[in-house]
Amino acid sequence: MNAWRNIITQPNDPEIIKIDELEKSLGPLSDEVKKVRELITRFEVCHFKYRQHLAHIRQAIRELKTGIDPEKIGADHLGNAPDACQRDKTGRSQLGQKYVDELKGWLAGKANKKLGEKAPEKEHLVKLLIARLLYDWKAYEELQGVTSISVTPEEAAKDLKIQACSMDICHYSFPKNLDQLLEGIGKLRLEKGVPGCGSFNPQIRAYVEKEFKRLGDQLPALIASDKLRAWLTACLAKTLKEQAGLKPPIALG
Repeated sequence: MNAWRNIITQPNDPEIIKIDELEKSLGPLSDEVKKVRELITRFEVCHFKYRQHLAHIRQAIRELKTGIDPEKIGADHLGNAPDACQRDKTGRSQLGQKYVDELKGWLAGKANKKLGEKAPEKEHLVKLLIARLLYDWKAYEELQGVTSISVTPEEAAKDLKIQACSMDICHYSFPKNLDQLLEGIGKLRLEKGVPGCGSFNPQIRAYVEKEFKRLGDQLPALIASDKLRAWLTACLAKTLKEQAGLKPPIALG
């Protein structure tokens, strides 16, 4: 599994090459350390719990273990389990399900103020949005491949499809961003971009930038004395750098 799958990487990225070389120098990794690395791979700067997740990853790097099973992350997310709405204590799944029910109701003929009157273009976008919110990846892939639906202007339809594909209930701006998207689908026109997966606001960027600097300050001493924690710290720093679009180089020696 690609450990860098949560960032966009460039071929021959010198920082990733150095970090991967550092990993190879460590030899076999324990299962606990692999779990810590997986936590970093699952980090997303756009998640509404990004601060808590960063704090837990920092603790896991210090202790070289984590009490969280990475494979169970998101188990209570809408669509991941039949009883997700009952188990989720954040209220996100319940609210997400309410939106899904309203969208399905509109498809079945019920009125929806934001979506307005039914139209083939709108129906396709709403079905795509439902599949995305429910993590119904089979339907999602099939709906993404539909090219017979078009609206005017063409770029507006493209933007709406892109926005529908980036919606998620765990995003920091949910449900405001979803309401904006539904209004856009109703008009078949987006007035402005809607925050979606991978996006961040100035407050998040400032927090992540501060954390990135702290990690960078720790790296030189760790590389000299504790290569295992240095590797994990560098992995987290690179993840933050790419997700938040930061420019300073990582001090990898």
